Amino acid sequence: QLQVAVMVPRDGPASLEASVENARPGGIQGRVLLTASASVSDLQRWIRHPAKDEVAGPTTRRITLDLLSLGEALRTPINAIGFIPSTQLEADVVRHRFGEPAEVLEASGGVQHWLYPVRGLALMIDPKGRELLQFVPPAQFESRLRAPLLDVLKDQAREQAATRP
Repeated sequence: QLQVAVMVPRDGPASLEASVENARPGGIQGRVLLTASASVSDLQRWIRHPAKDEVAGPTTRRITLDLLSLGEALRTPINAIGFIPSTQLEADVVRHRFGEPAEVLEASGGVQHWLYPVRGLALMIDPKGRELLQFVPPAQFESRLRAPLLDVLKDQAREQAATRP
């Protein structure tokens, strides 16, 4: 069930990603997303020789790998894990499972980001949508999860301020 592809956004670097649509880690059904630390040269080579090149969204292309490239890609170390549960996670369940977050950041629309730097975990709780759990090595938590999130929240705050009368 593992689907492996190079994701090529219009604005940003390509990345090697894999997903499993119907996983059950910890007994919770959901989608697992894996990101691997492929080199720029490998990514460029795989993009130049796709088994399939398709649109994956308004600004992203999905490059399906041929068998040779897939074999190479499967040997690439994973550097981040994401999980999107199929069911809504309640705050009490999250606290029971992971404890109190070290920090909670508020975003627009009532979305909260619970940060657990010691665990390398950032958890997005969306009252109107799906949750997202992101895991990275704890030593990379600040640079890969917290700092980019703070940048996004600052951009949201600027946009909201600009639209106010």
